[in-house]
Amino acid sequence: MTPNTEPIRIDIPTELQTKLEARIDGTDFDSIESYTQFVLETIVAEDELSSESSSEQTTTSADLEARLEDLGYM
Repeated sequence: MTPNTEPIRIDIPTELQTKLEARIDGTDFDSIESYTQFVLETIVAEDELSSESSSEQTTTSADLEARLEDLGYM
């Protein structure tokens, strides 16, 4: 399946738009859209890393429990 890269529209309150405009003033972002895309991509990437880390930690916890059981502590 080919990922859809067509942009979609997301409505935001005017107050948020004003805050975003102020935030990007003086940056390399040329629009609220490019800034918002950057922020969302960053959040998703961090969430994916966090999920991977949690999975690894769960596996590690399971391994630790198995090891403690083998040693007679559980």
